[in-house]
Amino acid sequence: MTRGRINLLLLGVTVPLLLLVWLAPDDILPPGVTPLTGLRPSQIEHIRIGNGKQPVMQFERRDGRWWMTEPLQAAADDQRMAALLKILSTPSLERFALPEGELQDFGLTPPRPYVAFDSLRLVLGGTHPYNHNRYLLIDQTLHLIKDVFPHHFLAAAEDFVAAPGE
Repeated sequence: MTRGRINLLLLGVTVPLLLLVWLAPDDILPPGVTPLTGLRPSQIEHIRIGNGKQPVMQFERRDGRWWMTEPLQAAADDQRMAALLKILSTPSLERFALPEGELQDFGLTPPRPYVAFDSLRLVLGGTHPYNHNRYLLIDQTLHLIKDVFPHHFLAAAEDFVAAPGE
């Protein structure tokens, strides 16, 4: 077999594999990994964000688009809302029942920032002392997740507003 044929064969194998990786959905988790919630972003109609420092923000989906209804009346930034909704399917690395009377140990003494997706409320806790993952409280269950979402919980309303012309 000539070098040219070998290169063509390798190219014929590599291109389909690259396409498979490129077209694969981002939200598929590896086997054995549990998502934080069973909710899908397309199911959510209302979002509420409170952080105790700024006015509570409220969003609603209208005709497939997100709109801020409080404290401003404006179209929401689509990319920012998509990033916020990714928390629903982020991996829950560990979960356990909230130990009674130990809120302070997990950075959960009120008031704490929260995001409510429809009726599901996620309360932002502190970080784990060793692995620096983030505690999140849902109902009475503590979850550990990668610490990539706090900026959404702590953002100002203006950070969620779509740029003019979007």
